[in-house]
Amino acid sequence: MPRFAAILMSVALALCGLAQAQQTESSVLSDLAASPEPYIEWQPTAERRSFNLTGDTRSIYNAIGTAFGIQMQFDQALQSRQARFELADVNFETAVDVAGQLTKTFAVPLAPRRALVANATQEKRREFNRMVHRTFYLRDLTTAQELTETANLLRTMFELRYVLPQPQSSTIEVRGPRDTVKAVERFLAAMDASRPEVALDVQIFEVNRSMLKTVGVDLPLQFQVFNITTAVQDLLNSPNIQDLINQLISSGGLTPENLGSLAGLIGQLQNQQSSLLANPLATFGGGLTLFAIGIPPATANLSLNESRVQLVQRVQLRASQANAANLHVGTRFPVLTQSFSSGLTIPGLPGGDLSNATGLIPGFQYEDLGVTLKATPVIHGTSRVSLKLELSVKSLGGEVFNGVPVIQNRQYQGSILVENGHSTVLTGMISENESKTLRGLPVVSRIPILGRATSVERDQQQMSELLVVITPNIVRARERSTDLIELPAAGQ
Repeated sequence: MPRFAAILMSVALALCGLAQAQQTESSVLSDLAASPEPYIEWQPTAERRSFNLTGDTRSIYNAIGTAFGIQMQFDQALQSRQARFELADVNFETAVDVAGQLTKTFAVPLAPRRALVANATQEKRREFNRMVHRTFYLRDLTTAQELTETANLLRTMFELRYVLPQPQSSTIEVRGPRDTVKAVERFLAAMDASRPEVALDVQIFEVNRSMLKTVGVDLPLQFQVFNITTAVQDLLNSPNIQDLINQLISSGGLTPENLGSLAGLIGQLQNQQSSLLANPLATFGGGLTLFAIGIPPATANLSLNESRVQLVQRVQLRASQANAANLHVGTRFPVLTQSFSSGLTIPGLPGGDLSNATGLIPGFQYEDLGVTLKATPVIHGTSRVSLKLELSVKSLGGEVFNGVPVIQNRQYQGSILVENGHSTVLTGMISENESKTLRGLPVVSRIPILGRATSVERDQQQMSELLVVITPNIVRARERSTDLIELPAAGQ
């Protein structure tokens, strides 16, 4: 009889333990499912403790909970393992992480002072790990491409499925296990430091020099032979040009519209006839032929024209890490490219009348004159800056083709590495143009002394210098690398 009572007592105790375990498991699951807190943090009573014990999984976690004032609950399927647990001066989270690595378990918070311990399997992690949703505001990511690249980085590094970038608000929404989202938070906090920035001081020096020198005697090289008697008779017999014009107008042969052009032509003929006797003459033929040669006047040249133009342009701009900065300093010059009329009609066709035609409408294309600079910096620590530069300098030239001025364009593209605060020359260009012309009598102009008195020598020189200097100054730098971030174990 006493033996039968003992058996009944043991069965009753087993049933009570099973019921209590089922009640504990159901209460834990209900806490995980019905807890309204989206994010729970442990609140241990002490900051740091030391441990030196040997035992199974439950005893180790109970010792940690007792030391920090956290109530430990265990999953029904927990497999207990023996381990040596020895730590000195650690906080609660470190003690829990080390205990989990020793016993192949993990702990999740149920409340600020209550935790659940379960086996570290993917099934248990999916069952007990809390899924949280977090929106991160990234102030340094301003473009949709940057947000998309960051979202893809989070998916790859943390194996997250729910990562949604929002370019309108510069935010990224993340949904995943609590520990994973906390790791994402630490990662983005390390990346959230303001981007390095650099101030670029660009100086453009341009010097243009030109010189035109003309020295010598410009002798006549063409002579006209004419008969003196014939030229005098033509001059005496030539009627009054103005009287002829008046007679033609009175008779109706000329109209006021073509009077101006006709008077110009007649006046030109009259000047040609009178110009034969206006210059000195040299006769030949012994007075028998009365032929003469007109001697045009000679001109002595002694002139020097020299000009020097110095242009200094200084541009300052500020750019952030890996972001291109664009700057244009100058004007927009209109260039006529076409002209058309919307109301021009063709004579002879029905309704065709040129009197109704509208004026020509010009079409322009605007060219940006001045300095255009595009700089993309990459800052290395606090001492060096890599610059990818595209520089263009446009200005109006001195030549014109078909009424359109020539635009001089100087461009530079390249990448350089510059020390912080040091100046470097991006580009330097010197162009020289020299031309010499000699006008005079054949053979005689080549004689050293006589050639100077019988010829004109013109010497023209043009020189242009362009120098572009840039000086980077780091305004804000990232002096050190980010701290180590512990990623959650696989399956979290």
